[in-house]
Amino acid sequence: MNRVSLCQLTVETGPPLGDSLAAGMLRLISAAAGAGFAAVVPRVRQPPGLGAASRNDNRPLDVEEVRRRLADTGIGVASVMSFWITPEMVPAEFESTLDAAAGIGAQSIQVVCRDPDSGRSLANFSRTCAMARARGLKVALEFMPYSSVRSLSEASAFLLRAGQKNAGLCVDALHFHRSGSSLGELKALDPAALVLVQFCDAPRAAPSADRLRDEARSGRLYPGQGELPLHEFFDALPPGYLIDIEAPCAADAALPAEAKARNAAAAMAAFLAEHASIRENAGNRKGRHDAAR
Repeated sequence: MNRVSLCQLTVETGPPLGDSLAAGMLRLISAAAGAGFAAVVPRVRQPPGLGAASRNDNRPLDVEEVRRRLADTGIGVASVMSFWITPEMVPAEFESTLDAAAGIGAQSIQVVCRDPDSGRSLANFSRTCAMARARGLKVALEFMPYSSVRSLSEASAFLLRAGQKNAGLCVDALHFHRSGSSLGELKALDPAALVLVQFCDAPRAAPSADRLRDEARSGRLYPGQGELPLHEFFDALPPGYLIDIEAPCAADAALPAEAKARNAAAAMAAFLAEHASIRENAGNRKGRHDAAR
């Protein structure tokens, strides 16, 4: 049975809320608990390039308040967002957010590389991994078709070059399909290389290249409500792996976080039930075929 976590982006769909990262995190934890999730993937840093309303909130996170909410609800922290390696960044700016991630009990951090200078990107990624390792954190490298590490094969090669023992992959279903990565590549992965799996649905046809980030941030669908071959994707994953629902759905943008969390949970439960039924029927057909031989 897969444990399921709720990503903050799923409940953030719509205009920026304008409050602190801590307030958003507390709201996520409560919404996840109310919808029956086992864990969350909250935001400890804002991603770059989203305008003044979403600048990094550098105020110290009230770690103790977050820890109390986690303890009260029984929710765990699977990973945290968003650590972007860009040309202008220096790893030292991650210090306080890495401390916050460790302080709330995160298992890993998500890192995206968006620097065309591969040598600099690799050096800054490796330094970030070392800083995370000192705090007991794994690093999940997330490939995106609009980043400088664009696909599963590129991410695997990047990690091999980096040689960081606490680093592995974040495989997002949307980015996996939009990048042209293959199920064969996914099946061939050492399960130990997977740090985080993120799940959603989408139309089969991709938007134009300049709209891929917009789709990723606000144009996804809940699992089972689109056209991606998710059952095949799910079968290619290690059994029992934790699945993080990252599905900011435009149709639900105006709903409160609690309602979005319930909708995401219901969609994932329906997908898992359908998947079990499909595999059971396939097994029965194989059994009848073997018996007839």
